Amino acid sequence: MATPHLVAGAAIAAVLPDPAVALPLSFASHFALDALPHVDPHRVWGTGDGRLTRVESIMGTLDFVLGLALLSWLIRGRADAAVLWAS
Repeated sequence: MATPHLVAGAAIAAVLPDPAVALPLSFASHFALDALPHVDPHRVWGTGDGRLTRVESIMGTLDFVLGLALLSWLIRGRADAAVLWAS
């Protein structure tokens, strides 16, 4: 799911104002989050041949839209919004 990755990257960039530090750490956080045990939606709703199901497509789209909306709300009005979006 995209939302945890979006929020983690934005949180890192919010705490570390230097883009040279925040961007690599935000990128690395993706792999750290993936290393944590979690349920893979494809294992629950996926097909045997690896194709996405309709449910997965809808869930992925909604998750991405929710993440972008949450990120937009969290950084509204901030002078460093561009750095946070880049994370």
